[in-house]
Amino acid sequence: MVRAQVVTRLFAAALVCAGIATDGAAQRRPSESSARDVPAEAAAPRALWKDVRVEFEGNRLFTAERLRELAQECYGAGHADDEFIPGKLDYCLRTHVLGFVRRSGYLRAQLGERRAERTPWGETVTVPFEEGELYRLGRVNLEGATRFAAGHLRELLPLKAGDVADAEALGRWLGEHLKKLYADEGFLQYEYDLEPEFRLDTATGEGVADFSVTINEGKRFRLRSVSFASSADVPEDAVTVDAWEPGLRALLDNLLENAARHGGSGASVRVTLHGGDAPSLLVEDDGPGVPEADRGRIFEPFVRLGDGDDGSGLGLALVAQQARHHGATVAVDRSPSLGGARFELRFAR
Repeated sequence: MVRAQVVTRLFAAALVCAGIATDGAAQRRPSESSARDVPAEAAAPRALWKDVRVEFEGNRLFTAERLRELAQECYGAGHADDEFIPGKLDYCLRTHVLGFVRRSGYLRAQLGERRAERTPWGETVTVPFEEGELYRLGRVNLEGATRFAAGHLRELLPLKAGDVADAEALGRWLGEHLKKLYADEGFLQYEYDLEPEFRLDTATGEGVADFSVTINEGKRFRLRSVSFASSADVPEDAVTVDAWEPGLRALLDNLLENAARHGGSGASVRVTLHGGDAPSLLVEDDGPGVPEADRGRIFEPFVRLGDGDDGSGLGLALVAQQARHHGATVAVDRSPSLGGARFELRFAR
């Protein structure tokens, strides 16, 4: 745990970032699961998560125990007595298991279609797994960049030729580092296209991954006006809570992105911070709000309200998870001033 200072100005900046990141986040979202995506086998009475054993077949270098640990870390040890949700396991397999293997340089690793088998002691889920070859970084060619020199952009990549080709590091370089670099210069429409080419290094027998990156810088925007809506109860000084900074940041990002996505045509969002013995944060929007009957279940994984909701159904589940980890509570009702949803996060001292 670290001491994380939550400053009022942070929320204004984060709000702008949330509005900018909404489209990009949607492009990079690893899963668009919903209830109708769950396999037919889920129609039968489900086992509890504690009675489910996940097995892997086809893996050579990564042990089944390690892969199982990764899936368990994502699914959550605290949900042992919960009903097993196949769609949630699929998400964990794609993000945590497959993501870990691809970060380790096995860029072409693939998961097969899982199989479920009922046993007298529970349920066994077998996941075919193909690791593929280890790849090292080869050439990185950049095209389309005019604002910045290609050499300067490549210097921001935390990998050099010959390093293990970390897929996550490449994604952060393009989707976070370069995006921020362009955004700081007013290029808010920055986009990129990544084309890999895989080949074999005959000298070493290892795979080499070359990448062609095409950057679309878009137009440069200049700030015309900024307006902020705040509460008179917002403290002048920083509010300090005991928190894990990455988890708290993810919680705030998801609340703000949710408000920006579901707000009205002008996406009016208000953030209010209260200090005191029990600090609290309010995030309000002017969207349609959350029906009273759905206010409990929207914090469950893969829940989306209506066909118009293009989210993954995981953002608010992550908010609830991080709130629990921080000893906080989160609830939603209707905003009396904006008319949309009002999310209230309360921390315990």
